[in-house]
Amino acid sequence: MSHPYFCSRLTWENTEQSQFVERHIDEISRRLKTETPIEDALFSQHLISRKERNEIRAAEVDHRGCAALCRELQLHQAELFSQLEQADIVGRNLDEIIKKRVKNIGAVEDALFSQGLLSSEKLGEIRAAEGGEGRWDTLYWSLDDKGRAALYAELQLHEPQLFSLLQHIEFVNENREQIIQKVEQVQPMADSLLSQGLISREEYRKICSAGTSKERMTELYGSLWKGGLSVRSVFYWLLLQYEPKLFRDLERSQFIHEHMGEISKKVNAVEPKASATHSPGPSTKKHYRQELFAKLDEGGSSVKSEFYELLLQFEPAFVSDLGT
Repeated sequence: MSHPYFCSRLTWENTEQSQFVERHIDEISRRLKTETPIEDALFSQHLISRKERNEIRAAEVDHRGCAALCRELQLHQAELFSQLEQADIVGRNLDEIIKKRVKNIGAVEDALFSQGLLSSEKLGEIRAAEGGEGRWDTLYWSLDDKGRAALYAELQLHEPQLFSLLQHIEFVNENREQIIQKVEQVQPMADSLLSQGLISREEYRKICSAGTSKERMTELYGSLWKGGLSVRSVFYWLLLQYEPKLFRDLERSQFIHEHMGEISKKVNAVEPKASATHSPGPSTKKHYRQELFAKLDEGGSSVKSEFYELLLQFEPAFVSDLGT
């Protein structure tokens, strides 16, 4: 299935953003047909020319801005973007967590069927599949991105302990690069993992003998993957214990990322305060908003954490509502 934004001349950047768009291109294409087009936002950021914007509308475009497209989806198609991310989380954790730990797949199937996300025929195929894992595979591949997002919501509602574990594992996985770069207290974390029998003495020796903190954390992450879910879950709490500032920054960064659409709608109230720490850029509110969120994207977890502080200071009720 093709879409005006993505034609044969498109060259994918080797980035998470481009891979995200590529993975969900069918769902994005289907949903954007009747929703606000994104070409105006890309044009206003000077990512495409006026001619290219017109070509988009004519279904032919050389698009250069997957990262920008992801940002515009976050800002202007927040519900769609959130559903696509939730579908990805289900896919990443299907084999390791969901298949092995969700006990009542029947309740999940019934809930998805009642929402019109599974047909009677598909439901019959799922329940005829052999074994628990086969049933889960059949269910997963019977769902589109919207259905997988609904599965995510069902886990959140009916499997709170599993959902909490899933969030912890995602946190450790998704923040891997920043954790490796920024953690300094590697030794006490390794000591704790060794004392709990979660890493071997040989793994401990390799971690401690590595040169820099970054190299030690790289070794430690290797042990986290070998050890499985239990080790990564314990590491989540060790990160909170030994690196509380980094942990806080990463949590706040994740909060900003998850609620970018809602924050975008509220940005008029935040604008005068944000200008104290971010260059105001073009004078119009539209350009200001685009520049602000571009800087948040570029700045990483520490900048998003500072922005969270501004929101908390000047819009506490808004932040509280988002967190509930």
